[in-house]
Amino acid sequence: MGWHREDDSTRRALRTQTRYHNVLTYVPCAICGEKFQLDLATVTLCEGERELGSVCPTCVKAGPTGAAERAQQHADRLRQWADEHDRLATALQFVEQWVTIDELDRRRGEARGQRTHSGTWHTTGIETLWA
Repeated sequence: MGWHREDDSTRRALRTQTRYHNVLTYVPCAICGEKFQLDLATVTLCEGERELGSVCPTCVKAGPTGAAERAQQHADRLRQWADEHDRLATALQFVEQWVTIDELDRRRGEARGQRTHSGTWHTTGIETLWA
């Protein structure tokens, strides 16, 4: 699937516009999928009146041709990701051991109760534990 039909008779009416934001947050680029921080003013990709999402500065700088290449690279990555998850879905049907949520909750409680001899904080990336 591309930006236009195979017979090239109908192209998608894509355009970009500036949009203002009052919240600074991270979002995926509508073109390349990379996360970037919204600024107070960003570029939005639209199809007709429908907003498809915000566009990262790298894609804006790349222009339409460079952005098309970045979109194709993103599509290739998504297809690879989908293929990997199709294989994962099949393999999960035969998983040998599965930790239950009750076991996970018990282990979290144990981890919170443990301390090192130095009494320092240990960051796991998900939460900060007293290890």
